[in-house]
Amino acid sequence: KRGKPNTWFNLGLSIVETMDTLWLLGFRQEFDEAQRWVEEHLTFERAKTKPDSFFEATIRLLGGLLGAHSLSLRPIFLQRAKELGDRLISAWPPDADLPNSQVDIGANLSSHIGWRGRSFSTAEVGSCQLEFRYLSHHTGDPTYAIFADRAFNAILQATPDKGLVSANLLGNTRPVEQGSTITLGAHGDSYYEYLVKQYLQTSQTEPRFLERWKLAMQEMMSRLVHRSSDGYLYVAKEHDGNIVHEFDHLSCFIAGMLMQGLHELPVGEVPQGYMEVAAEITETCHAMYDTTSGLAPEIIDFSSGQKVIKPKDAFSLLRPEAVEAMYYMWYYTGDHIYREWAHSVLEGLNRSARTTHGYSSMEQINSIEQKMTDSCESFFYAETLKYLYLIQADPELVPLDKFVFNTEAHPLRIWRPGVDAPPSGGLRASASGEGTETR
Repeated sequence: KRGKPNTWFNLGLSIVETMDTLWLLGFRQEFDEAQRWVEEHLTFERAKTKPDSFFEATIRLLGGLLGAHSLSLRPIFLQRAKELGDRLISAWPPDADLPNSQVDIGANLSSHIGWRGRSFSTAEVGSCQLEFRYLSHHTGDPTYAIFADRAFNAILQATPDKGLVSANLLGNTRPVEQGSTITLGAHGDSYYEYLVKQYLQTSQTEPRFLERWKLAMQEMMSRLVHRSSDGYLYVAKEHDGNIVHEFDHLSCFIAGMLMQGLHELPVGEVPQGYMEVAAEITETCHAMYDTTSGLAPEIIDFSSGQKVIKPKDAFSLLRPEAVEAMYYMWYYTGDHIYREWAHSVLEGLNRSARTTHGYSSMEQINSIEQKMTDSCESFFYAETLKYLYLIQADPELVPLDKFVFNTEAHPLRIWRPGVDAPPSGGLRASASGEGTETR
């Protein structure tokens, strides 16, 4: 079946998301072709757009441009990122702490999805800070960081003395927690990721992020980490104070987050026992691929005490979080078993999801009647393929004491506030010139 082009955002999303992966793969000709497309065709003021997700525009489009800039130091990517950032800040209504859920980039307008009412996803409003702060640092314009910090500060102020927070917030000005759903899966995940990564991004100079992340991890360990009767360690959810015994593929990122915290934070800040938890979570994530297709489901149900795939969850968007966990485990331990596991994931992808001209998401992944959906998310190129390559590559290709990945796996350089000037490739350089190629 020949797929129809997906015009989500109508801004070349797959091209933008793939650029830093191409750079890391050493595909300079293809990277240069993508750069020419960005120079000649990626414009925002004339873009035929509609209201789409602010969160996805930030982590995918802005993140992709910033990742390409961070690796190549070519000014055109920062220029386009600034142009996009100038439109993304329209998501904040006057005097609001939290951004609206939708932006129309071409029209430079924003709105909040009607069915949400006054509700906001904690992960969505808490996952623009790495990108906006990077943009402010490298352009010298504090505006972007001011808006992003306003949102994150509102979350922290709404949840004082709490580590784990509700997956939803109520109100866009001085919000409060809404509901009692606690999850490190959808709507919660990247908030916790950005807690620790903001601390790392600015060279461990903002201890409030560290302290809140440590508290969140302590509470996660005591409340959400469980073991099934068939031996799998997993991170459950809470709803109205009751444990929901299911584990999202999205939550596989936790293993990598724990390993990064253990190895990049000062000695003694993170309990050594977190390493064993990370290893066992990664083992559970690997086991998710033990299916007919060799692809993992969206969610594993443990309510029976054993690993079960419900029919409604037996689909695969070719998500990256399991290989992300394997990558961090390999990077910090050097244990080649994680390379082997990642290779088995690649074999499943090639066996079941590969098409003539790419890869497709799948339905009925644990049945002989597997079905392609004729679609492929851009995060497959930005994240899944990137991690599959990096785990087999030289670890110094992206040294994790110099870069943090945003939640879409776009690498962003770490800096020291007030000490490090932006590297070459800023907006004062020629927009078509090349920065220094560094790895």
